[in-house]
Amino acid sequence: MWVHLDLRDAAAKAWLRRRPWPPDVVEMVVAPIQRGRLFITPDLLYGHLHDFRDEPDAVTLQAGSLCVVASQTLVVTGRRVPLLSVEEVRRRVEARTVLPALSN
Repeated sequence: MWVHLDLRDAAAKAWLRRRPWPPDVVEMVVAPIQRGRLFITPDLLYGHLHDFRDEPDAVTLQAGSLCVVASQTLVVTGRRVPLLSVEEVRRRVEARTVLPALSN
């Protein structure tokens, strides 16, 4: 199962704190620190992956971070800054310049 969270949301942080993971793993994921490192234990892979957001008219690329915790049965990812592409799709659907496709 894969769960993706908005790490700015208090309910998402509370959900993470209820996971049966060591407290230092949970705190690393919910903390706003972007380490850009992955750690491995016998049961988990966890940490932060750096990514970049290319914003129109920006002089430089904006750094971002994707938080990850993965066990054999659950993958949890989270972000504090949403992907711009998701916001752009939402804007286009609301403006009706594109329509969501229905799958069979």
